[in-house]
Amino acid sequence: HAYEAGTALQTVPTLAMLTEPLAAVRGRARRVLRQLAPDVRERLGASLVDDLAQVGGGALPTVELPTVAVAVGMSSAAAMRLDEALRVGDPPVVGRITRDRLFLDCRTVLPGQVKALAGALTIAAARL
Repeated sequence: HAYEAGTALQTVPTLAMLTEPLAAVRGRARRVLRQLAPDVRERLGASLVDDLAQVGGGALPTVELPTVAVAVGMSSAAAMRLDEALRVGDPPVVGRITRDRLFLDCRTVLPGQVKALAGALTIAAARL
């Protein structure tokens, strides 16, 4: 019905993520960082990084979109430990390790998930 009503871009989560303005993604990434206590941000080495998101491997395998990621981990080993801790957490969080850091693409984080992501990062930081 959303397609027929012309509301699919707002109501279908995947389409909303693909068409969301970069400024909104950046704002959400900033909110994730603000939710972290200063000592947690420092322990994680958390920062915002401009990145490119790959749309998918099926219909659009080579399409990339600008995005903003929360990058954590100050070494390859730390990034791998954080990746594992986040994947087995509740909720599970899946990122991508690149340049010896774990990137969490905020284009794939819904607005209502910011607090849960910050909580997952806080728990993962305590396991380092």
